[in-house]
Amino acid sequence: MIIEWIVKVATGLWAGISDLFPDWDLPPELSDPNGALGSIMAFGRGMEPFVNWTLIGVLAAIPPTLWLVGIAWRAIRMALSHIPFFGGQG
Repeated sequence: MIIEWIVKVATGLWAGISDLFPDWDLPPELSDPNGALGSIMAFGRGMEPFVNWTLIGVLAAIPPTLWLVGIAWRAIRMALSHIPFFGGQG
């Protein structure tokens, strides 16, 4: 009940703030496949024989993954510490 009220207030606040700004369309530089972004992507695909993009993607994903695993481990340890005779003070 309290969480529903908090979510309702947060969504109302978000809607109020977003209504302060005018609506906008996606710039043509980002939506046109032959634009600047398309040229950058084509350049990156052209570098494939020299740059292993798959390896770079995997190496870039390792630190955030380890960070999330560490946060999950700490959360599990904190939750288990509240169980008496198992990990807490009981």
